[in-house]
Order: sequence, then C-alpha cells, then structure tokens
Amino acid sequence: KKKRGEPFPMSTLFQTYADSFKAASAKVKGDLRLLEKLKGEQKNAQKQQFLSTVDEMKEALRDMDAEALSGDLAARPRLKSEVTALRKELTAIMSDFEKVCGARDELLGGGDVESDTDERVRLVQATQRLERQGQSLTNSRRVAAECEQLGEEVLQNLGRQRETIVRSIDLVHNTSAEVSRSRKMITILNRRVLTDKLFLVIIIVALVAAILVVIYYRWIKPLFA
Repeated sequence: KKKRGEPFPMSTLFQTYADSFKAASAKVKGDLRLLEKLKGEQKNAQKQQFLSTVDEMKEALRDMDAEALSGDLAARPRLKSEVTALRKELTAIMSDFEKVCGARDELLGGGDVESDTDERVRLVQATQRLERQGQSLTNSRRVAAECEQLGEEVLQNLGRQRETIVRSIDLVHNTSAEVSRSRKMITILNRRVLTDKLFLVIIIVALVAAILVVIYYRWIKPLFA
C-alpha cells in the first residue's frame, strides 16, 4: 500500500525505456570524446555510429512519452518531467556533437569537404527532426490535457445532473406522500359530511313524526271522540 508522501512508482516499460536511453547517452558521450581524436574515414564511421545511437535515443524518448501519456494519471506529471529532462539532455548532446565536429574540422583544415558537408546536412536534419518531434509531443500533451480537462468537466456536469435527478425523485416522493395524505383527509371529510347528512335526515324524520302525532292528538282524534 502506498504511503502518503511517497512518489508514484514508474511503470516497468517506462523504466526500461529510461534505462535504455541512459545507457545510449553514456555511449554517445564516450563517442563524442573519441570523435575529438579521430579524423578522416575513422571519424566519419564514428559519426555514423553516433547518429545511429542517437536514433535509438529518440526512439526511447518516443516510447517513454507514449507510456507517460497512457500511465497512471497521478504519476503522469512526474513521468512527463522525466521525459522533458532527457529530451533536454539529448539536445545538449547534439549541440556538443556540432561543436566537436565543427571545431575539429576547422583545426584539421581540410578532409573530405563534401563528406563533411553531407554530415552537417544530416546533422541539421536530425536536429530539425528532433525539434519537430518535440513540438509534436508538446502538442500531443496539450491535446491530452485538454481532453482530460474536458472529461473532468463532463464528469462534473454528470454529477450535477445526478444530484438534480435525485432531488427530483425526492420531490416526487414527497409529493406522492402529500397526495396520499390529502386523499385520506378528503375521505375523512366525505365520511363526516355523509354522517352529518344522515343525522339531519333522522332529525327531519323525527320532527315530521312529532308534528304528525301532535296533529293527530290535537285535531283528528277529537273529531272521532
């Protein structure tokens, strides 16, 4: 169980890519030191090896970025920060490569000019590709962040709608209870009205009977006496 304050662990794949990048980084730094001492065909061969290792580092960065975007949401900022730091490291290595190759060629004052020009063109193209990839990854992170924010807003709206529905259901239940109580009261009132009418009828019948008895004893019976 993760304790409060502990960093979120990296995924196994992300750590594998990071280790691969760091191993390649150590290798190209050694290649840079070696490039300072070489010239001619040996230097060109070493450049090709250097650029091949750089391509592996770029591939590892792409894999790390994809893993960071698909990883745990809470750990994502730290993974993205790790990718950004390694990308800056690669940019610095490429800058050192330019300096080493350019300074060495100037000191030697020659060599295969066409070959060096081709190397410079490939180096510029590789740097431009790296910049474009960095921009593309930045855009991807921005889109992912916007989608994440949109998802949070949708969830919040759904939560508010759920609360509204729950309140409506409670209101319906309360209204049903009030209607039931009203029906009971109406039934009681109807019974009371019916009872009052029955008493009234009984009273009227009793009065009519009393009047008839009075009439009989006061006026009719004396006629037959």
